[in-house]
Amino acid sequence: MTIGFIKIHRKIIDWEWYSDTNTFRVFLHLLLTANFENKKWQGIEIARGQLITSLEKLAKSTSLSIQQVRTALDKLKSTHEITIKATNAYTFITLTNYNVYQDKNNLINTQNNTQNHKQITNEQQTDNKRITTTKEGEEIKEDKNIIIPDFIDQVLFDEFLKQRKKDKNKLEGLALKLTIEDLEKWEKEKIGSANEALRNTIKGKWKSLIQPKNNNNNFTNNNNQNKTQGVSEWKRIIS
Repeated sequence: MTIGFIKIHRKIIDWEWYSDTNTFRVFLHLLLTANFENKKWQGIEIARGQLITSLEKLAKSTSLSIQQVRTALDKLKSTHEITIKATNAYTFITLTNYNVYQDKNNLINTQNNTQNHKQITNEQQTDNKRITTTKEGEEIKEDKNIIIPDFIDQVLFDEFLKQRKKDKNKLEGLALKLTIEDLEKWEKEKIGSANEALRNTIKGKWKSLIQPKNNNNNFTNNNNQNKTQGVSEWKRIIS
């Protein structure tokens, strides 16, 4: 009986037997092993919330002594959590409020909600090509129409956006698009310029990006053209 699950409400921590380790252990075991639906066993009708067991079996399953199990059952019986019908062959236990603990409709709703949550989560993970900036793990802004070139370091770019927001000079919409166009232009003129500009702005805590000086004259026009073509061809949408 290891398929499915049971419900445990948080208010159980206020239950009088919650701090009684042995009693709580036995009760939880009974919840886990009781019938979820009506069944027959050797001609005996065992209803939902009932089970057939024995002191020896309960002791073995819970790693308690027979006396500890008997004491725990007596406590549960005294507060009307269970009823017990004992015979020479077995012990027939009924959990009095099983239908309250394990309401079928709530279980179905819980399963549906879990499935819906997983579906939504999967869709969010699949839709991983949108630009998103975060601050302390919380979403700040999402712009579905902005494409970030692949050559831009995402960590630097996110930090740049957070710095702008912190300075109450948030970058979004058309301003964000124009900024990216500037970075693309600088990168075409000199490979690495975009990330250098981001890095300098973050370090200097500047309010705007400044194009790095181009001191590198070792590249030929053909090399620059080939490299910038590669830059323009590889883009991704950051999420």
